[in-house]
Amino acid sequence: MTVRCSVRAVVVSMLVLAAFGWGGAARCASAQDFGAKIGVNVASVNIDGTPGEVLFNGQRVGVVAGAFMVRPFQDWSLQAEGLVTVKGAKHGDATIRLTYLEFPVLARVDLTHASGQRVHLFSGPAVGFNFDAASSDGTTSRDVGDEIEGMDVSWVLGGGVTLHGGLILDARYTVGLRNIRSDLAPEIGSAKNRTFSVMAGFVFGK
Repeated sequence: MTVRCSVRAVVVSMLVLAAFGWGGAARCASAQDFGAKIGVNVASVNIDGTPGEVLFNGQRVGVVAGAFMVRPFQDWSLQAEGLVTVKGAKHGDATIRLTYLEFPVLARVDLTHASGQRVHLFSGPAVGFNFDAASSDGTTSRDVGDEIEGMDVSWVLGGGVTLHGGLILDARYTVGLRNIRSDLAPEIGSAKNRTFSVMAGFVFGK
């Protein structure tokens, strides 16, 4: 438990440092947008399992928050993010909570510019590092970090709008590409994260 708490502290510190670093980069390069966002995940785990196995494939609501930077190029932009994202799933009264530090790197295309608004689509890979995993039966909770892979790889697809004044709204679907269960044999099946997220935030300096 002490080790996992120490890892959690290091990870949160890394996120804060990354946010300040991106902010400095944005101030030095006016062509870049820098901001922060927060929102809600509706998460589940897609499981291929054996008959009789408890399948945590019901939806669980969690929080997602972090910072982002957008670097424009000629016809598209690169959107890099650092997010703390709480995923997981439910099975009856039982739940599993999986918290990741996730780094999406997204190709972004602006579709329209009108009255200061920018509508955009984005897609790209994300790498996540699990720093907290817990399972609960409704009354007691236990650490299941040894049963969850430390790294996840996902693909993100979504879109959003930047409103006048720098307010941003976006929605995305994140599909896990990697088996997250460290104790699951490949011949039995796999467990992969699935997450729908809605976020709101601000672009600083707008």
